[in-house]
Amino acid sequence: VVAGLVSGASAYFVTTPFHLMKTKLQGEAGLEGARTTNVWQGMLRLVAQTGQWSSLYKGSMPLSLRGSFFTAGQMVGTF
Repeated sequence: VVAGLVSGASAYFVTTPFHLMKTKLQGEAGLEGARTTNVWQGMLRLVAQTGQWSSLYKGSMPLSLRGSFFTAGQMVGTF
């Protein structure tokens, strides 16, 4: 259980920027004049707008908690 909690939280924290950009791309899908065409462009645009790299990690705490419980559940249920 502990291994699942730690590995899940770590993995989800590291991938938070990708989850953020995925959500932004999904929100812009189908809109005319969508501004973001790919994940990397979206990340660079967000950092340029805010001036902070930490803006890529908004929502990292709830996402990491979700990932830790999800992965711990998988570890217990599978192994």
